[in-house]
Amino acid sequence: MLSLLIGLALAQDPDLKPQVMDLLGQMDSPATAEDYQALGEGVDAVLIEVANDDSQPKTKRGRAIQALGYFPSDQSQETLTALLASSDSTLKRKAVFALCIGWGDAALPLVEPALADEDVQVRISTAKALAMIEGDAADTMLTARLEVETEDAVKNAIQKSLGN
Repeated sequence: MLSLLIGLALAQDPDLKPQVMDLLGQMDSPATAEDYQALGEGVDAVLIEVANDDSQPKTKRGRAIQALGYFPSDQSQETLTALLASSDSTLKRKAVFALCIGWGDAALPLVEPALADEDVQVRISTAKALAMIEGDAADTMLTARLEVETEDAVKNAIQKSLGN
């Protein structure tokens, strides 16, 4: 299904992938949600392709993953959720942010395990990402983690996310 989606997107506009790749490659000023959305339909399919392509540089993959948060669809969520199981902590952190950006409260059950990840940086990034979600549910999740967290850096990130 995913390869069909990607194929249809590229068939509609053969210039789409190079345009998306240009946005992903911007170094001085990273592309915004508006930049990606301005390219029209099919951008999410290209982003999914890049996010899953191990031959792409990690920086481009990471940017593609984070940009998927601007395109909250079932396919994007499926891709991001699968990346949460990645052994690559950088990609996992980007997936957490993208889910929080694109799905808000609905992302909480998906990203909650990342608060207990073995990688300290994943836990810190998850705490920061959860701060973007308004409401009591994210705060409750952060407070519960604060009670059992052992790393000072993670505790500090959680406290900052809670506004303490």
